[in-house]
Amino acid sequence: MKQKTFTKWLPVLAIVATGIFFIIIGLSCDSGVKEDKSSAKNLILWSVDPLAEIPLDSISHDGRWGFSVIGCQGEYESARIAIRTENKKVTVNAEATALLQTLGPAQFDLKNLELRKVEYLPDGEVRETLVPLPGSFVLETNRTQVLRLTVYVPKGTEPTGYHLGVIKLSTGNEEVEIGMLIRVKDIIMPESDNFDLKKLAGSYGLESLAGILTQEPGENEADNSVYREQLRDGVEDLQLLWLLEQEQIAVARQQGIDITTFDPTARGREICSVITNKLTGTDEDTGVLREVRNDVILAIEKAKILPVDIGNTITVKASVAPTIPADYAYGTEGRFSFHFKLQWTPVGKVKAGDYLRFTFRNIFTNELTYYKYPV
Repeated sequence: MKQKTFTKWLPVLAIVATGIFFIIIGLSCDSGVKEDKSSAKNLILWSVDPLAEIPLDSISHDGRWGFSVIGCQGEYESARIAIRTENKKVTVNAEATALLQTLGPAQFDLKNLELRKVEYLPDGEVRETLVPLPGSFVLETNRTQVLRLTVYVPKGTEPTGYHLGVIKLSTGNEEVEIGMLIRVKDIIMPESDNFDLKKLAGSYGLESLAGILTQEPGENEADNSVYREQLRDGVEDLQLLWLLEQEQIAVARQQGIDITTFDPTARGREICSVITNKLTGTDEDTGVLREVRNDVILAIEKAKILPVDIGNTITVKASVAPTIPADYAYGTEGRFSFHFKLQWTPVGKVKAGDYLRFTFRNIFTNELTYYKYPV
């Protein structure tokens, strides 16, 4: 019997009872959207839809806000909150803390974040101001504005998983914390020239969207980063459908299916069926692709789970013990440390250079996370 002991941050937790593990994760990952526990007296913040235009006179007192982003590697994704002051004009200072990986010691580089203040004016104009981190911006009285956080997830980001951080806003006599939750997926986006967008969209009944995504922006739209990001999101969502095709083809080949009789677009068309009936052929909104994005990602992740060859497996027993108090382990900081012990038989099945692949399932959302750990 071969035995090895790991003392690491959480990446080797997969064989722990998944119910307990993901209750912990489920609690800690809500920190991206939080209840107001600050001493804010003048600033009002609330979460808003990522695509909706927010009028200057809109207001909400729901007391919940935060930036929560799910991104594949090589992808840009955004999240937004609304901010408003009603008592007086203020200068708001902004700074970001480190984005720490909840399942390990890694950090997400703050250089991959861009914060902008956005105003949706009555005449349809969108006015933007880049907010450096650290930096500052002016908030006018009785004018609701939007803070938009754009995150770029570089290809090769390792490890995947959750990263937590905070953007702090202060006005001198008060401070507000905005939680940031960035979820990095084990999916690598293809290069944009790998396929024909119009042909790809046509495979899923989305032909009317392809023209919008490939057209040149108008004079007023060229300098509008909100508009450009919406187009980029649409292209990336189509790319995810292409990736799903490739995963379906790979699975068919592994199972010995004749791919000439196999339709790799079937699963994607099934997912897209909920939005194709909304398309009229004119004045389309590329934002409808956002409605199925998470379903496409889940389908890609499911296809990535390789079939198991029973004749080429090993028996693994695992035990785990927390090295920190239970109240800390349940999410006060969102980071956990464990001693992890593996025992495997037969010994000859494992060689130098092999690795263990762990699959985690979030029992609340059914999201899957993968980790590779070298033996």
